[in-house]
Amino acid sequence: MAADAIKLFEYPSSKSKDRDRILLTKPDYKRLEPGQFLNDTLVDFFLKVLMTDPTERVAARALERVAH
Repeated sequence: MAADAIKLFEYPSSKSKDRDRILLTKPDYKRLEPGQFLNDTLVDFFLKVLMTDPTERVAARALERVAH
């Protein structure tokens, strides 16, 4: 992991038995700014959230955790 790739969020959490965790880092978060393109990690993250629990509430809560 690069020096600026600070771990911000992991989904599902490290306590989960799911081995296909998605790790979001600071550079991934910067890709959410206007004018930036999404990267594969962000797309994988939101697909994983929606496949795990397809309610909008879960996706919104996950995004809030990344933003704080």
